[in-house]
Amino acid sequence: TYLCTPERMQTHGNECFEKEQILNGIFYSAVILEQLLLLPIGKASDRFGPRIVCMFGCFLFAVGIIILATSELSLGLAHHIGYYIIALAGPCIFGPSLQLCRIFPKVSSI
Repeated sequence: TYLCTPERMQTHGNECFEKEQILNGIFYSAVILEQLLLLPIGKASDRFGPRIVCMFGCFLFAVGIIILATSELSLGLAHHIGYYIIALAGPCIFGPSLQLCRIFPKVSSI
């Protein structure tokens, strides 16, 4: 990964492995957060409409990407916040775009 360069491994020893473990922990907790928020985001999509929820998700995704892009490589609090915001944005973007009536048009009246 970009965290592990040969020079860093020689000078810092096992620090690279620890940073990868932190990054893996951030990723797994963001995935769990995303799965926990699927039902509330689906309810919000039913209440406010898929277009509003998808636009909100795109805004959150952009904010998360900007936070990750401006954060340092030290894997501090900014990485946690950025990944969690992107995890929140994922179901907001993907959920409303998937509608069963568009996938199966012959049985869309069910």
